[in-house]
Amino acid sequence: SQGVLVTVNDSLQGGATFEGLGSALVDVFMDESAVSPTLVESCLKTWSSEEAQSLAASLLSFEVPSESDASSEGVQDDAFDAQAGQSLDLESLENQLKPVQEYATSITFESKLDNLYLVGAGVRKKSIIKIYAVAMYASAQVLVSSSSQGALHAAARSFDGPNSATAFVLEMVYSVGAEKIAGAIAESVKPRYSGPESDIINLEQMITEGVNRVGGQAVKGTVFRFDCTSRGVAVSVNGLSQGSASFEGLGAAFVDVFMDDDAVSPTLVESCLSMWSGATSNALAIDLLQASSRLATKPGVPSALSGEEDRSAPSEEDLKSVKSDLGSQSSEEDLTVMESIESELEPNGPGNVEPLLLQTNFSGIDDAAADDGETIETNSPTFAPDLLSQIYQSQSGAALGADSARFDDGPGHDYTGMNIRQMATRRAENFCHRKQIMISNEVVAIRRQLVIQSDALDRIKRNLAIWH
Repeated sequence: SQGVLVTVNDSLQGGATFEGLGSALVDVFMDESAVSPTLVESCLKTWSSEEAQSLAASLLSFEVPSESDASSEGVQDDAFDAQAGQSLDLESLENQLKPVQEYATSITFESKLDNLYLVGAGVRKKSIIKIYAVAMYASAQVLVSSSSQGALHAAARSFDGPNSATAFVLEMVYSVGAEKIAGAIAESVKPRYSGPESDIINLEQMITEGVNRVGGQAVKGTVFRFDCTSRGVAVSVNGLSQGSASFEGLGAAFVDVFMDDDAVSPTLVESCLSMWSGATSNALAIDLLQASSRLATKPGVPSALSGEEDRSAPSEEDLKSVKSDLGSQSSEEDLTVMESIESELEPNGPGNVEPLLLQTNFSGIDDAAADDGETIETNSPTFAPDLLSQIYQSQSGAALGADSARFDDGPGHDYTGMNIRQMATRRAENFCHRKQIMISNEVVAIRRQLVIQSDALDRIKRNLAIWH
């Protein structure tokens, strides 16, 4: 009723506090001239049936009533005004931040990455060769601690708070193979990490797979992003997430690679200190910290500055906490009934339309091999029956039919009712299935071109041994 709050990619832009503006924005999508008729149709279809209406009515009856409409409205008004005003104050401070161009490579890094601020930028060299430009992003707390390398290092790896993160963005200026860049990063982390070596191997594999997804070569312009937290390191390549190496202490070890006394990029450390150790910049850092802290801790106001969103499923402890909070306002019998009602809610609404799975453009080995009209005999010297039979084996060991070599023969993408471990296992199974299809395509391409050689076949067999 007070207006409209605006966020872009979870970054709060402020509030247009004009009475009636909120209703007008609702009208854009819900009146008779709605800009998205399909949205209106979806809403009606989802909740107009008798079963859905009964479910909605049950949910409504269990909503916890406010103490009084007047007091509730007053709290909401105060929260809205506080969030809008403080976000605008933070926005004015963030407008003073500018992108930074790394001197040696001329690569420019933006002043903000999601909810993290640019601390500095440098270059990674091997002898006289420039390998990549690197930038570090962190919270305002780290900016305030940039008075010395020791203080900066400690702040960047401490991860104070549940959502604290330090991120590194690497942009290649020299073309390097997937295994080589992944191995180099892993070798830098290994001596700084006290956990098992298998954790480092896991991180290395993520980087390698990420580069393979974009062509197998980290060419000039390839961008890596590593988000370091107390939970581990999240990896993405050219904006494609590879997942997270979730091992305690790995995030801090990755920060050490760029921030300790033997940092691989001394120019990055120098840049961070020169940018934020001066009186003017340090005062700006303090103002950013205070403004973001006020916005994040304001009662009734959701934080727009969490460093890293936790997309994991709620744990049993989280659920118990929620039930405990509700229990203080509702009876145990009410909560039991509420749980039974909410269990009827399906992932895609009461209608629950299953998502379609991606399919390949061929139905089997024969289709793929002969899609250009060519017939290849099974006794051809380029035919590898043992290898092909291995490719089209299900994970249970039973052979798949020639007409079923498609992506939709994989484990599927329905994660309903799964915990985090089960979801991770299903994702890994899907990834392996896609690799099997990719390898089969490689075999077919080699056969069609009739240029198969022993080293190529050996390489494919090695890949198959890894991913099958």
